[in-house]
Amino acid sequence: MAILLPVMLVSYLVATGSLISSDIIIALAQTNPQESKEFFISNCNYRWLLAFICILVIYFVNLWAFKNVGKAKSEKKLFSLSYFLILLASVFLALPRMDYLPFAVVKVTSRQLNSFEDYKLQKAQRIAKLAQLKSLSTDDTMKKSKHLFVLVIGESETRDRMEAYGFDRKTTPYLCESLNDKNILLFKNVYSSWPQTVQSLSYALTSANQYNNIDTISGYSLIEIAKAVGYKTYWLSNQRKFGMYETPITVIASSADKEIWTNQSSKMEGLFFDSQLVEEFPKLNEDENSFVVIHLMGSHQKYDRRLPSDFFVFDSGDKTIDNYDNTLLYTDYIINEIYKKARTYKNFDGLVYFSDHGEDPYIVGGHDPVNVNGQMLRVPLVTYLSQRYVEMMPDVFTGLSENREKYISNDLVFNLVTSLMGVTGIPDTMQQFDISSDKYALDEKSVLTMYGKKHIYEITEKKIVK
Repeated sequence: MAILLPVMLVSYLVATGSLISSDIIIALAQTNPQESKEFFISNCNYRWLLAFICILVIYFVNLWAFKNVGKAKSEKKLFSLSYFLILLASVFLALPRMDYLPFAVVKVTSRQLNSFEDYKLQKAQRIAKLAQLKSLSTDDTMKKSKHLFVLVIGESETRDRMEAYGFDRKTTPYLCESLNDKNILLFKNVYSSWPQTVQSLSYALTSANQYNNIDTISGYSLIEIAKAVGYKTYWLSNQRKFGMYETPITVIASSADKEIWTNQSSKMEGLFFDSQLVEEFPKLNEDENSFVVIHLMGSHQKYDRRLPSDFFVFDSGDKTIDNYDNTLLYTDYIINEIYKKARTYKNFDGLVYFSDHGEDPYIVGGHDPVNVNGQMLRVPLVTYLSQRYVEMMPDVFTGLSENREKYISNDLVFNLVTSLMGVTGIPDTMQQFDISSDKYALDEKSVLTMYGKKHIYEITEKKIVK
């Protein structure tokens, strides 16, 4: 057991080319054997074989040494040498990044998992505090009618390969056509706060972000805010509800008045494609306020399992990139179908689409915070507004229209959605972080990523594969 952590560190490095971190362990904590199998199939190469051989060699050397530990000094020396080499390798690999020392990783991982549990435990306290907030309200204009807002969360979609953002494959035909409508706005310079789902959405869906001092434990969620100002709330997801551990995302979802999880199996891909979410779109009462959150499976690895056969369109000979682009085409179709269904309600006023993070299909896992590059962080953001809403809230629409070229990180989606709803009086929210405001103040030099540890211009850019 004494050498277990160093062996894991060395083997993971050999297999993936990256040092293991607490974030990777957290991601593993959300998985199960089926998803692990998919990850292995998607990323397996000769390096994994080398890692396996490395583990076997270390195991048999130590097994032999233990059996012969008392026989001869030379064998004792070999036994000691085995330990020494493993420990030396661990220290050597960790020196450039002390955060990755084996026991430090365990410590940080434990702290993160504890924070997830704390977020769940403090849910009742946050709701009680909201109920006591006399300042929390909605814009007087918004109070005059009932509204439907929809938030669609994409999975692993980089804007680098979206036709709407200038890519040379027709991966987003519906979005490109929709942009002829002046009430549909495409935001050009949006970045993820973190290249993994749990961390990214823990910010995007709560009042905590990279620019304030609010932690995710005490940050109010979009669902909690919407309910506090009189919205009936819905959460629809095609992802699994639980991994090994409950996360802030599942806690946020559990606050909704109605939850629909299409994936009830232990497998990551579940039983349905994202089109099932369109079928499950709730029947809403147009005489009440409704807020619907839809979490897609999107472009989650393994790409070819995310879409029906009709969407296997691209064929350049590179299956990895073709299948990834096919998922973008399918997501484009799904978003358009959700938009069409939402528009059938007379109180529909807005739909917001963004992705949790991007993807580099050629990197192990697609989005590794250790080997992060720009493609993993560049994400889409689109707002679809009704003509009724544009006429009702002209200042909000004008602000969005004028700011769509500006830089923003997706942890500020919370500010965008609450602004669209006309919610006022949320503690610690500032207009300088609201992309719909004429006071929005962030630019290319001030937008942060990697949970505030980096500015976006510091991330190494990787040329996209065409």
